[in-house]
Amino acid sequence: MLIHHCSELPANFPVTEEMVKPSLRGSSSLLRELQVALGQYSEEHFNEVSPCRMIQKFQMELKVFSETVNARNSGLPVPYTYMDPAVVENSVAI
Repeated sequence: MLIHHCSELPANFPVTEEMVKPSLRGSSSLLRELQVALGQYSEEHFNEVSPCRMIQKFQMELKVFSETVNARNSGLPVPYTYMDPAVVENSVAI
């Protein structure tokens, strides 16, 4: 099975931009709201100290890894961005 990253909403998507426009933040779009980068959370699910520390540590590790990927890509004729945490989505729905 091959998984593709969508750049636009499919025509048969059950929710339309118009349906959710009133609840979107500022100039956001439905597609932007659905795309959440790895390690980023749109809501606070944890407020205890220990999980918050783990999340911060994870986010810092992702940042360092992303910088490493970007540095490596700077010398490539065609950058390999698929493993950059900044473009990997936080979760996959199957």
